[in-house]
Amino acid sequence: SPMANKISIRRPKLEELNRVIRITKQAYKVPFRKGGRVTGIAESPDFVSKYKNKEFEILVLVLNGKIIGSVRYFYPKKDRLYFHKLAVLKSFRNRGIAAKLIKRVEKIAKNKKVKMVILDCMKEKELPGFYKKLGYKISRTIFKKSKSKKHSGYHEVRMYKIIQ
Repeated sequence: SPMANKISIRRPKLEELNRVIRITKQAYKVPFRKGGRVTGIAESPDFVSKYKNKEFEILVLVLNGKIIGSVRYFYPKKDRLYFHKLAVLKSFRNRGIAAKLIKRVEKIAKNKKVKMVILDCMKEKELPGFYKKLGYKISRTIFKKSKSKKHSGYHEVRMYKIIQ
């Protein structure tokens, strides 16, 4: 039965980081325009040591023992939390998994007395609408020129939510 689905959200173990990287790479491998170039994602080579040093945090969502989603976050200022690289496996999308991860990030923010949660997303991927449903507002949009000849660039939308 669907009720048997066991979901937990936690920090990944070091041996699970490769899976986090794989899921993230897969999630960001979508062209942001139909027939457009696939935009890759570059992982920092010192990803593991930065995670060990708590330069950023990672949360994974585990369904029946399998990691199917993840998000990363850090604190650019004492009262700000920035989250990024939100990823959910393709076959598990549109089930509220991303929203669960975001809600957990917001809960952490609240516990840490953070006033504002911030993110950047791509307008071309129609993400601002998704975040608006979760209570985020747009603070700015900037056009990022592409290094590639295949497309001119994309619009990066900065969004925020005040945490009460």
